[in-house]
Formats: sequence, C-alpha cells, structure tokens
Amino acid sequence: QGQLARALAKLSPQQRAVVVVVLQLGFDLRSAATILAIPRGTVASRLYAARQAIAMALLGEEEQHV
Repeated sequence: QGQLARALAKLSPQQRAVVVVVLQLGFDLRSAATILAIPRGTVASRLYAARQAIAMALLGEEEQHV
C-alpha cells in the first residue's frame, strides 16, 4: 500500500468524501456541497483539514525513512 493510500485511510469518512468529490472527481466546492448535502463552508473546512492531515502523514513517513 502506498504512502498516499495510507494517509487517505487515516482521514475521517467525512474528510475522505470531500477529498474524493473535490480532488478526485473534480467538482467545485459549491457542487460538492450539493452532492454531499452539506454547507459549502463545511466542504471547504473539511478539505483544508484533510489536506493538512495528508501532508502531515506524508511528511511523517518521509522522516521515518530518512
């Protein structure tokens, strides 16, 4: 399993859903909010938190391999 897959697995289901809809499927925040039936601001905050968590997880793995 790759680093990114492990980082994604650590996200909450809500964060993973936002990552898939916005980053993988390419929907904008407004469309993602409609698809997920949550406010646009919630999409934005979950996406921000997910990106931070992914970055920290990837950086943590890099440091372990140095």
